[in-house]
Amino acid sequence: MRSQIDVMSWTLVCLRHLGGGSMLAEFHTPDDAAETLVRLVLGEDPPASGSLHEPTGGTGTIFRAIAQHLRERGIDPGNWTWSLQDLDPLAVAGAAVNFLVWELGAAANVVCGNTLSEGDLTHRALSLRAEAEAHRSVLLDQAGQGAAYLRALRRLGAAS
Repeated sequence: MRSQIDVMSWTLVCLRHLGGGSMLAEFHTPDDAAETLVRLVLGEDPPASGSLHEPTGGTGTIFRAIAQHLRERGIDPGNWTWSLQDLDPLAVAGAAVNFLVWELGAAANVVCGNTLSEGDLTHRALSLRAEAEAHRSVLLDQAGQGAAYLRALRRLGAAS
């Protein structure tokens, strides 16, 4: 049921100044419009896996509708690759939260950037993600070695 609504979109709408969205050229896709679009594009028999990129994705309303459509047909959205890009850092943060809530899987990517001037930033974001994961692995290895060293010192009575 948590995938039946884009709560982050409504949160942003409520947080923004009334009328401010039109000044920002910000328009949120209504849930029923997203669901109708998804049914028309994917049909009643969508593939078990696929790849999607939304260059102006906001908080991901269309992805929510796609994930729901897939689940209703017994397809795990985690088998799909999801990539969303938007200019607004708050919308991107909302999309990141939504991707977790909607359980889109490990192949979900959210990036903040200007699609018009910077193009598709997905590859750069994935590269940064790989660097961060490699750095995390190094830190975890070092922490494990430090813990083993400390255990050895305690067994020898050299540390308390």
